[in-house]
Amino acid sequence: MDDVLEIGQRLESIEVPGSGDCASDATAEAAGMRTAPAEQILSSPMVTETRADAELFVQYAAGAGIEVPDDIRRAVFAASPLRAMGDPELVATNLLGATTKLARGLYPVTAASLRSTNDDADRTVGTLRRAAIVLAAIILPISVSSFVTSAISEAIRQDIDAATSIALKLRAELPPQQDAQIGGAKSQLVLAPGASEFDVFMQLQQFAETIRAIDGRALQLRWFVPFMVSDPWQAFRSDPDKMRGLLQLDPALADPAKIAREKIRIFQEARFYGESLREAVSVVYGAITSCILPVLYSILGACAYLLMKSADDIKKRRFVKSHADMARFVIAGIGGGVVGLFNFAIAQPVSVSPLALAFLVGYAVDVFFTLLQTLVMNFTRRLTAAEAPAAVSAHPPGTLSSAPISTPTASQVLGPQIGPAGLETRVRSAVASAARDQPRPISRQAA
Repeated sequence: MDDVLEIGQRLESIEVPGSGDCASDATAEAAGMRTAPAEQILSSPMVTETRADAELFVQYAAGAGIEVPDDIRRAVFAASPLRAMGDPELVATNLLGATTKLARGLYPVTAASLRSTNDDADRTVGTLRRAAIVLAAIILPISVSSFVTSAISEAIRQDIDAATSIALKLRAELPPQQDAQIGGAKSQLVLAPGASEFDVFMQLQQFAETIRAIDGRALQLRWFVPFMVSDPWQAFRSDPDKMRGLLQLDPALADPAKIAREKIRIFQEARFYGESLREAVSVVYGAITSCILPVLYSILGACAYLLMKSADDIKKRRFVKSHADMARFVIAGIGGGVVGLFNFAIAQPVSVSPLALAFLVGYAVDVFFTLLQTLVMNFTRRLTAAEAPAAVSAHPPGTLSSAPISTPTASQVLGPQIGPAGLETRVRSAVASAARDQPRPISRQAA
């Protein structure tokens, strides 16, 4: 609303040149100069385009409630070839003057923005919307898959740690002498000191349950990295009885020591299968999360910025279709690809994930490249500061005193017959004095 009021105030002060401003044209005509017919002048491309721009301006001002002076409207409507009266050159001149006044009064709304808003806005917004939908359709499944695989991998790791702890307890509570038989009788359960039979049975049950959990989660994880890790029990998957014997306990629990040894062997195979899947998932989805997703999120951020900017420009009738939008997508992709390299240099008041940071880079690429320029300037400054001590150390004070200084300028600066320590002090003071005596550049404010 403030913009409209300001535009209205500017238009109130507009004055269109009258017939007196065209004295030169009348003089030229009186001198016998040949003039083109009215139809040719008012139908020329320049006048036609100018009249179309002026009509757009008047129509926009009427729709926005901006008061346009009557002489401007008359100058615009009088330029129509069907209504042209009087001197055609005067009509064309008045039209150009009125269009200039309208363009200055309605700025930043221009004829190009009005025309582009009417013709290209819907198509551009539709293209941006489709691009955002396609990016979201790619990003969402990958992000969900990455989250799910991370959760399953962490659960497998915890199950493996728990099963390893149970296996060590079973090995400690069931000594190897279990197979010894007494007088040909059936082997008896021999436990380590402090162990109980109930604890052994409970641990065997937990051990088998943990192995089943590892196998089940490994089968889920294998869907996300197919054909990368072979299943050690693929031949038994179609046989329920065989799989039940592998992963479940014998209800009788006749020989706990033997059952424990068999389950430890099965656990070793399940652990290798689960760890192999975790490594494959870590490589594949780690590469996707680090290299591909940041670029896609950055381009999605560029889409969000362009949609927001287009909506605001369309509302204010300032939308202009530009080829710079495609360049912004390219710049956003580059920024998203390299943002991880400069993560250490970005001050973050709160914790921001790399993907969220990539989205911010795509949304505000100008800020990111301003940061890069700042880093380059800081690096150049540090490099210059590091080269200065190296230049001083290339000429240590002792070497200067070993050779006699005979030139008048050197003797005046350094002084005669001085030692190494005094020489270094005098050199430093002379350099500082020379720096102070140099003329300083005049600032712009002083100028």
